[in-house]
Amino acid sequence: MHRKLWTIIAISTLFLVITACGSPGLAPIQEYDRSIPTDVDGGEYSMSQIENAIVAGIQDRGWRARRTDREGHVEARLSQREHVVEVDIFFDQREYRIEYRDSENMSYHEDRELIHRNYNNWVNNLGRSINRSFDQL
Repeated sequence: MHRKLWTIIAISTLFLVITACGSPGLAPIQEYDRSIPTDVDGGEYSMSQIENAIVAGIQDRGWRARRTDREGHVEARLSQREHVVEVDIFFDQREYRIEYRDSENMSYHEDRELIHRNYNNWVNNLGRSINRSFDQL
């Protein structure tokens, strides 16, 4: 009887520890929205200039860019060893937004919107690269 009780206590304790710790190495997917700067004269860039700057930023960071038929939309893909991340980048003349689309080997949990902790770092670095590309226009 005591052995069975201790087994139940041990399993319950292990379950509580695992649940309390969450999933190691996972993080919530962060939103990435940024304003598009104005040109040197204080005006807005054209949609074509913005798309070109976004594609340049994608490529400078080592991601692959794919232009789509939809105005204001570019797809980007990063392959890092066995990990693959795909994002959509939506933009207009005021802002751009990077959104998760798909991944491989990134432990993505759709129900809790959790993903491998490197995802947010990669997307933040991509955003910084895109921001720098506007300085080249």
